[in-house]
Amino acid sequence: MDKLNFYQQGAKIGLQQDKYSMAPWFIEGKNLDIFWSSQSVKASARGSEEVVSDEIVDMDERGRFSLRKDWSVWDNERNRIIIGNNYNNRAIKNVVYSYDRKRPISSGKPLKLLVSRGEEDWETIVVITTTLIHTKIRRWYSPKVKLKNISGCIVNPDGSISADGKSKQLTFEADFEGTGFRRLNTVFIKKKVPDDAPLEWDLEAPEVDNYTYGLRYDRADDMLKLESHTKRSDFQVITSAWGDETYRHAELLDVNLAPWGWNSLKIKTRIKNGENAQKCNYKIYVEPDELIDNWTIYIDEIASSNLKQLGDDIIIKGIRSSKIYNFLPDNLRFDKIEFGEVFSVGWDLWVRAQDVVVSDSQIYAFSNKGEDGIISVYPKVAWEDGEHTTYPWMNFIEAVRKNSLIYIVAKNRGVTGLYVYNGAELIPIISGSIIDEDNDVLGYELQVPFTRILEYGKFIVLWTRDKVYFYGKNWESNALSSVLELKEGERITKIDVVKYKLRVFYKSAGVVKKREYSSTSVKNYQKEFEIRFPIQIWAHMLEKELKELEVSYLLPSKECVLEVWWGVGKYHFWSFLIEWASFKPWEKCSIKHTQGEYKLIYEESNGAWHTFILEGEVPSLQWFWKRTLVRENGEELSYTEIHHMRRIGEICADRGYTEGVTRFVNLHNQLQLPRGHIIQIMVKGYGTEFNTPELYSVNLISEQKQR
Repeated sequence: MDKLNFYQQGAKIGLQQDKYSMAPWFIEGKNLDIFWSSQSVKASARGSEEVVSDEIVDMDERGRFSLRKDWSVWDNERNRIIIGNNYNNRAIKNVVYSYDRKRPISSGKPLKLLVSRGEEDWETIVVITTTLIHTKIRRWYSPKVKLKNISGCIVNPDGSISADGKSKQLTFEADFEGTGFRRLNTVFIKKKVPDDAPLEWDLEAPEVDNYTYGLRYDRADDMLKLESHTKRSDFQVITSAWGDETYRHAELLDVNLAPWGWNSLKIKTRIKNGENAQKCNYKIYVEPDELIDNWTIYIDEIASSNLKQLGDDIIIKGIRSSKIYNFLPDNLRFDKIEFGEVFSVGWDLWVRAQDVVVSDSQIYAFSNKGEDGIISVYPKVAWEDGEHTTYPWMNFIEAVRKNSLIYIVAKNRGVTGLYVYNGAELIPIISGSIIDEDNDVLGYELQVPFTRILEYGKFIVLWTRDKVYFYGKNWESNALSSVLELKEGERITKIDVVKYKLRVFYKSAGVVKKREYSSTSVKNYQKEFEIRFPIQIWAHMLEKELKELEVSYLLPSKECVLEVWWGVGKYHFWSFLIEWASFKPWEKCSIKHTQGEYKLIYEESNGAWHTFILEGEVPSLQWFWKRTLVRENGEELSYTEIHHMRRIGEICADRGYTEGVTRFVNLHNQLQLPRGHIIQIMVKGYGTEFNTPELYSVNLISEQKQR
């Protein structure tokens, strides 16, 4: 009871117990790296930062190909368009989605670019939008044609048709091999006449119907299916060469091709100038005049936030189910690689799919049904039933698999948190609802609403609208630390992982910027960081008198500075971040939209931070709080941050590289501190792009006396 060593000497600075959970350690702050090997805190790696065109939606891992807002794909290495903005959607007239009325087809919003590479160059490029998947292959192929639904004719062994010798009218349909919709410039209907055959039994110019198609969402199979076809009025047939001995064909221009199983062409012709139909032994073929290198499949419309990549798998999450796609070699044709669906997860019409995680033997699906969450476990065999477990009042958002554990962002009764699933039970790790000790006096509860989660190396990455967190091993324990906090008004738009780089895209003042984090040895650093140690609360039967604060540190250059801030008593100090402001000694201010008999008395300024001392009662929120400080003369000043601490000093490296211990003594008398139950310490580090301060330990000694 005599002396209290507040923080144990030599304790790992990133291992202070958090007040939100007993399991991991949660470090409050900004731009913190607490995971590196020296057992110290320093600024997180800044990574390279550059302004990117807001026209670019996505890029491949090498940066060679880019997907643009206008749906085009550019080969940046050769500076040319490799895929235009026509995704064969002229073949589709309308579509009825799972949640909507009939609407015209649209290319949707471009989301993702995927590239499969071969030994020499790219093999397959895939564009995924909110409404379709478009595939382009490097090696062209000629689709097989099947003639079906024949009338008045017979099918020959070579796939052609001939008159059956009974009817003068020949009717048939042409079905083109393929899984998607395509557009061909030219298709030939050819007739082959035997050399010894007379031409008196010729064929009339064919009547040909081509179609545009209507799609409808099928609830039973959870996919868009062909529902109807409409005869095209703009379809062209050039028949001038049909009776010519040299060409003996008709040309069909701008033909819509439907997936395998649906007829693309309906053809009808007649035998003319012949009394005996049996003597007309012409063979009729349907052949494309060009090779195919692209096709499009249409999907139930999805939200842009519901797409992610897990290794070679792409998870596309629809309204009801999740589908897994990846690159698959075509077994029938080795010169192309297809991108297609390999697994569909969904089992209830009222269940909304959220995410999918794949292991070596099983597929885990996370869904929501009303206020409840559902975890479904499927064997990795198509069409096998899964096992479903319901978690009341739990709504899942996203999940990732790391080793044998699955980490999940979920809402429990509306409060966002991080959970872990071990295959048998769901365990809470981090609560996303954190009382902001800076602002709770104003009735403001700061939530950390994790919106997304992904895996990056040895870390789990979580983020909100403007913050990025790492969760991972800090020596023997797990820790969660804020590695990036954007400036006021900046918003994260997307985060992804490409090879060893973590890419953060965010919008700042209308400009899109990209920041890359790399695990390589060459690093740049954030120019400043901040760490707040947990608030310490003493028993009410005790009072404290602060004696000494000891800080252990390393400053690699004279540009590096550590600032130490001190909070004692919950609301004694009020510090506001206000740019370009100045105050008079003892000036009195208040906070707009608060009530209470109080004044904030100006004490001191440290750069843009201005510290006040509370006089009177604690203010409380009256209505919507707009972060405005009001002077006695009525002038209003907007502030961006607030906390309840005062700066007690700084540690500099005047001679360059400095490593040592600094003590702040007689604190209680110097700062005229009240006796209270709460103590909190904050350390701010300032450095350069190439050098950052390091903080090793913080030790506090205080006297405690019986009341």
